Order: sequence, then structure tokens, then C-alpha cells
Amino acid sequence: MGCATFSKETVGACAKCLIGKHLANNLCHTEVPNCDSYSFEESGKCVECASDFVLTDTNTCVMMIENCRKHDREGKCSVCSKNYTLEHQKCHKSIENCTSFSDKEVGTCATCTTDHQLEHNLCHATVQSCTAYSTKTVGECKSCESSYVMVNNACYPETNDCAS
Repeated sequence: MGCATFSKETVGACAKCLIGKHLANNLCHTEVPNCDSYSFEESGKCVECASDFVLTDTNTCVMMIENCRKHDREGKCSVCSKNYTLEHQKCHKSIENCTSFSDKEVGTCATCTTDHQLEHNLCHATVQSCTAYSTKTVGECKSCESSYVMVNNACYPETNDCAS
């Protein structure tokens, strides 16, 4: 059962285990990789993992997910750290005003809130009545809807009320 040396005081009790086993309640148990502390009351169950590892319900220590604040019982991320968004079991830097991410490219915004325009993987405030944005300058309107004129990157309704 993995015992290297038996106790001289107690018959059948192990005093030292073979490599890859740990001693709990005079018995040898299989070591859990990356486990720092075992419970002697629960037959050598891992109770604390090494730093950067999280304990799962299946008594294993799995690597913590970077920028994850809370892991579930399976070791998967359930809540990301502040300013990070959970996507495909990883935490990615949040993109302000992004409502959904691309299924094809991780960390890429697919849609923005209704009052924002997606450009270069960022969500920028929509210029009201703008029909086309600059490909060189983010957030810069290039043309307005018909019956609108552009003034300082904003679209205004045309008026014929201007005094000459």
C-alpha cells in the first residue's frame, strides 16, 4: 500500500511512505500534485494547494487562471478580476461598452452598446447621423446622412435659415 517503513509501536501502522505517497492516520495515500497541506481527519485529502493553484472538488490542484478572482469547484474561472471579462474560460482585458465578443478571435469585441460604434476593436461614442467613419482616425466621422452637414466631426441638420 505504499509503506516504506512500518511503525515499531503500532502493528500495521506505517511510519514512512514510499516516494509519491504521503502519511495520514498511519496510512500511505497517493500525493496530490501541487498540494501543500493534507487533512489527517479525511484520509489524507488535500486541503490547501500551492500558490497559483486552486483545489477542486475532485481533490486535485489545478493552475489558477490568470486575472481570475473566483474559481468554481471544477477549477474553472467563474468571476474575473476588476477590468477583465470572462470569455472562453479565460479572463481578458475588458473593452468598455462592448456587449459581446467574437467567437472566432479571443479578446475581440463583436458588438458595442447601441450608442457606440465598433472600430479597431474599441467601442467609440457614435456620432449622431454619421454614415461613415475614418479608417485612419478612430471615432472620426467622414460623412453624414443626407440633409445633414458636418461641422467639427459632428453632423447637424441642414438649415436654410442662415442670414447672409
